[in-house]
Amino acid sequence: MSMPEIQIEDRCDSKVTQDGTHSQGMVEEISSLPIQEEIELQREPEVRGLTSETISKSRELEIENEFDFDKTITISVTQSSVDLKLELFSSSSLEDNYFGLDCKLDNYSAGELTGPLQPEYLIVDKTRSNSIEMPTIDEWRKASVVNLVARNGFLLPEEPDCPNLILLFLQRNNHLTYIHPSFFHQMPALCFLDISNTKICTLPSSLFGLTKLQVLMLRNCICLNRVPTEVKDLKNMEALDLLGTELYDLPSEIGQLTQLRHLQISFYRPHDGRIYSHLPTEIVSRDIVSKLHALQTLSIVVNPEDKRWSEIVWDVIQDVARLKMLTNLQFYFPTIQVLEVFIIKSPSWNDGRVRKFKFVLGQDIKRIISRVPDEVESEYERHERCLRFVNGDKIPQVLKTVLERATAFYLDRHSEIKSLSEFGVSNFQELKYCVVRECPNVQFMTMDEKTSEIFFPNLERMELHYLWELEKVCKNPPPQGSFRLLRCLTIDMCPKLEYVISKSMLQCLQNLEEFIVQDCESLKSIIEEKVTVKHGPLLPKLRKLVLSHLPRLVTLECGLYPSKTEVKIFNCPIFSPNKNHRYVKRINWVSSSCDCNTCIGI
Repeated sequence: MSMPEIQIEDRCDSKVTQDGTHSQGMVEEISSLPIQEEIELQREPEVRGLTSETISKSRELEIENEFDFDKTITISVTQSSVDLKLELFSSSSLEDNYFGLDCKLDNYSAGELTGPLQPEYLIVDKTRSNSIEMPTIDEWRKASVVNLVARNGFLLPEEPDCPNLILLFLQRNNHLTYIHPSFFHQMPALCFLDISNTKICTLPSSLFGLTKLQVLMLRNCICLNRVPTEVKDLKNMEALDLLGTELYDLPSEIGQLTQLRHLQISFYRPHDGRIYSHLPTEIVSRDIVSKLHALQTLSIVVNPEDKRWSEIVWDVIQDVARLKMLTNLQFYFPTIQVLEVFIIKSPSWNDGRVRKFKFVLGQDIKRIISRVPDEVESEYERHERCLRFVNGDKIPQVLKTVLERATAFYLDRHSEIKSLSEFGVSNFQELKYCVVRECPNVQFMTMDEKTSEIFFPNLERMELHYLWELEKVCKNPPPQGSFRLLRCLTIDMCPKLEYVISKSMLQCLQNLEEFIVQDCESLKSIIEEKVTVKHGPLLPKLRKLVLSHLPRLVTLECGLYPSKTEVKIFNCPIFSPNKNHRYVKRINWVSSSCDCNTCIGI
């Protein structure tokens, strides 16, 4: 993997090359104090083109930041202020969330921002070189922004003199395990600090003297299990991100951070339940949330089997429901009653202010190994409004209320439901992503006999896994316009399924691009009835078809897909390609009993 690079553009007269050949040494030079600067931190940076319409002087700094999620930071620096916008795109197995964060940092004069009017030292970047060279004493002293992302192997100085430093990036340094207690003593102006994805075990005492610190990123610091009580001294803190950590508990002193608008935390999730007897008796103090009136984003990730959460969740949700500024919420609701409290009492929910959420409802369990591929979980986590219903046996009305707003729905081990129609077709209008797994009585996805209401008008991807009674996707012909945006359909381990698509359903799948069917031992054919192809392929946009471990599949329908479709067939012992396939140019066909999942190419 190549080291992160900095791409800088001068939006006035000259264009800066991607390799940064105009720069001198490790310090980027600026000819004059910029009217505006934008700094963006992205996973896959791109150099944007310059246009004559861009008249403001600005520079753009982009740093590749390869987390389990993508992080984008936009910082606008003017002569009077620093504006910060941070967005988190989660896609990791740590149940990271996707929430937006907007902060306006304290005002700074031009002199404070650049030191004694020496803007050539505004940005110190050490990610261009493969060496582990640290900034010089002079660079530390004059820099306003220091970028040390992914500089594994370096040693931080004990106490650098940084009177002008505002932004410090230390993330993705896997070998960073220790920061000297005095490291932050001479950083009086520091507002933004990112130490995410490091192996630090404790936070240095000098950090809590940063009176201007407003954003502290500690995401995925898996060795960090405690936050010192001195955190109360960070009075100007607006954003504290501890997702992906292994906290034993949250100190009550967090409640003194009354300016806090974004709080995201993860708690220790041991594999052995006996460890809980050695942990603090209370996972969260009962009155922390009630003191944080300014909260806009709140994420609490817990082990669903942690009894400490069950004991405190009723008090916590009462306080969460009183938050009037809440826009983003990630929360585990172990019972329907807890969810009802929030939905009924929360003004933020009822006013439509909660725009992004990740809700888990039901008695969930922590899985060491999942039957569903990791990419399914990751794709689900990318959506903004997610609802996961676990181990249910009924369909509560409050669930339907949330489902109306959800863009992703994960139905996990419901014991009674026979069709998704039981949730109400009208409640799926916003849905883009749907996963149904291990529901022993599901027979159909839809089974309404007489309805003109369109099924899943915005659904883009559907995942069906381990549905032992599934007979068809749709019991009856769906109304025109149903599934019209569906691009990906995966069906896995559905032993009673004999046919996937009915003739009447073909019209609804004209945008299907990826189609995967595997481990369905009764499957005889893809289409239930014989279809005559008159004008082009039946699935005109299909580009990938994977059929695996289908012992009764004989052949494929003629004209099913375009000539450019990638077709892979594995472990279908009686399958024989049809010589009359008009649109077939390429079929990878393996009839041996290979059990290697990688060769399927999924």
